[in-house]
Amino acid sequence: MIAGTAGGMFAAYAYFSNDLPDPNILDGIEPAESTYVYDRSGQVLLARFECQNREAVHFDELPDTIWEATVASEDRTFWDNNGVDFQGIARAVPAG
Repeated sequence: MIAGTAGGMFAAYAYFSNDLPDPNILDGIEPAESTYVYDRSGQVLLARFECQNREAVHFDELPDTIWEATVASEDRTFWDNNGVDFQGIARAVPAG
């Protein structure tokens, strides 16, 4: 049973990922961030230049609500299921 399920999941992965681009192309992308210009003491902000208002943060700086919202948007039963949400998989299967 487990081998059949794993085989089916591998076949589904192979089918749906067949024509996806190589994820390694993301390695070269650097998102635009704001540029801050300080005085020579490094304490007084003189100017801020930006095309997009972005600032890099570390994962540990994100509040718990961001993590919980992200998980909930992907799988609302994530904290309750055993690792596979069969109802969610069934909803994702195209009708027809």
